[in-house]
Amino acid sequence: MQQSQWEVVILKPTSVFRSFLGAQVPDIEMPDLDVLQTDTTAFTIPKHQSEEETLDEIEKHFPKMFRHEISRWLGEDARNDIEGSFLDFLCCFKFELHSQIVLMEPTLSRL
Repeated sequence: MQQSQWEVVILKPTSVFRSFLGAQVPDIEMPDLDVLQTDTTAFTIPKHQSEEETLDEIEKHFPKMFRHEISRWLGEDARNDIEGSFLDFLCCFKFELHSQIVLMEPTLSRL
């Protein structure tokens, strides 16, 4: 079997993410944490040899990932007004890393 040069990162929202969204846009009803954690997003990143290198790679892409997650739950208009740091991002999500994926969808979308 050929080794993949990619890794899949699944973002698992935490209660901090729900609170973060609520603090940014208090007039919108937030989804339950169970819903946030069931409907997760997977991103592909280049595979690295160490956890530190993987974390550095995630840090390079976190603004796009964070904006995507915010816009998924609050709509496209909300994402431009909300800023978050890498520390905010780390508190808002747990990461699941996978090196194997079976694609059963007919298409893929790119951010």
